[in-house]
Amino acid sequence: MEMDRRHVNWTSAEDILSNVIEGASSFELDEIPGLRPEIWQRFPINDRDPRAVEQEFVEYCLPRVAGLLVVVTFASFKDSVGPLFVRAEAFPSFVEGYWDSFGELLVDGDVVVVSAKTGKVIAVHHSELITTIEGRTIDL
Repeated sequence: MEMDRRHVNWTSAEDILSNVIEGASSFELDEIPGLRPEIWQRFPINDRDPRAVEQEFVEYCLPRVAGLLVVVTFASFKDSVGPLFVRAEAFPSFVEGYWDSFGELLVDGDVVVVSAKTGKVIAVHHSELITTIEGRTIDL
């Protein structure tokens, strides 16, 4: 019998995402309904100070999120990491300490932040794009 090597947090994270965005089957951007090409905005990442990118990301997210957040980054796909859960009020310090915790930049590839309380999903595409889609609000 083959063991499932996925981190234990994936099931909970995917359940939250699919309850907020109907039809979302995973955190792969092309599997999240509503992430259409015309809604993306430019979000410069390359050739910028990573701290400036992180600060801009926090400033973008904070007005859109509340409560418990599900954060999926490139690091989340490592067996030892998985999806991350953080409260919105702790999000700025989470982002600030991300490098120390994971040894890589938070915005260094695709990123998805799910705020069940506000029903919003924020997505960063590795091609230097960002957007927010709205779904259902759920209480966690």
